[in-house]
Amino acid sequence: MRVKPPTFEGSADPLDADDWLKDIRKTQNLANCTVENRVQFAAHQLKGVAADWWENYCEAHEDAQAITWNEFIDAFRTAHIPSGIMELKRYEFRALTQGKMTLSEYLSRFTQLAGYGRADIPTEADKTAKFLEGLNPRLKVVVIHDFPTFQALVNKAILQENSRRELEEHRKCRAPQNHHGAGSSRQ
Repeated sequence: MRVKPPTFEGSADPLDADDWLKDIRKTQNLANCTVENRVQFAAHQLKGVAADWWENYCEAHEDAQAITWNEFIDAFRTAHIPSGIMELKRYEFRALTQGKMTLSEYLSRFTQLAGYGRADIPTEADKTAKFLEGLNPRLKVVVIHDFPTFQALVNKAILQENSRRELEEHRKCRAPQNHHGAGSSRQ
């Protein structure tokens, strides 16, 4: 399999930098990149403004050859992902509710934001509780009980949402139609 590592040139959207970090980690794992080569591998994928940042960082560093992967990640995040943005995303995760979203939309948004709220959901039980907490109240009532896994909760909620939608459609079809003038006749 041929691996095409993602590049990063800098971005006006700091979350692009976070996405690049996730992608470069996946690529490094796929390429069986050693711990010692991770910094070089990632640095090679920096272009433009991001490459300029890295060059300046290395020049200011006491021993650029000794920069660890964790140090690279911390420095990269500091330079390209303001902590204020990360805090806003954590807040968004904490405040997330299903509202008018479908369950699939809610699950997608939950999954996307969960990376920013890892401290809030350190265990599977915490993740399940947080997801359940944000469910639409009509759906929550039907699925509320203990679930062995997060996926079991999601599966049950999907089935319940579908059943609720089918019931609503059935009720609409069976609702009596108001026909004016077609009342009972008095004799």
